[in-house]
Amino acid sequence: TDSAVPRTLYRAAPWGQAPIDLAAVELDPERLHQYNTNWAEFQEELEIARKAGKGDKGRAAVLRWRQKALMLRIPEVVEWAAAQLELDNQVVIYTDFVGVGAEPITEALAEKVGVARLFGTDYDTASELAAFYRGDSPVAVTTMSASINLQSGAIGADGKAATSNPRVGAMAAPLYSGIKGRQVVGRTHRDGQVSPWVVMAAEGTVEERVARVMIGRFAA
Repeated sequence: TDSAVPRTLYRAAPWGQAPIDLAAVELDPERLHQYNTNWAEFQEELEIARKAGKGDKGRAAVLRWRQKALMLRIPEVVEWAAAQLELDNQVVIYTDFVGVGAEPITEALAEKVGVARLFGTDYDTASELAAFYRGDSPVAVTTMSASINLQSGAIGADGKAATSNPRVGAMAAPLYSGIKGRQVVGRTHRDGQVSPWVVMAAEGTVEERVARVMIGRFAA
């Protein structure tokens, strides 16, 4: 900690960056009202934390707001995934949250299609991953940003290749870390394969502005 920060390098994929677009979700009046209520509560909590000089409470408020914003958009996350499956794509949905993200998204999708549960500790990652590779579970919902390969044609632990269906990904909510964002995209955009991703956010909100900033930084 007494040393200068070392210089870091980032080398973009030689086959090009992953296409990353904004998927703006139009909230109905009821959900938009709830979003605005959540945002006002967040601003109040943040101001209290600032005046008290308690950064940890401020960070906790940000976390709660992000969770509440995601919960309001889960139906559209599920709808987007279903549309991608109709195009014969296999889908990867990334979220930072288990209880208010991965679990409800999986629960809604599992009523219609097989879902690989790559989150938490209640599921066997190897077997869930194998189901995604085989295409038995064409959707993977994950909180893992590293150490997992979800690309088309990936070689599994059993030596068999994954399906050749194109992979598409969605960040269910904007990420605040550019490094993590690149890691997430790299789960499918790797080894010469181009894999498009979307960042989902509520239309006309601060969340959408955060997403646009994130995408702009990726483009830069």
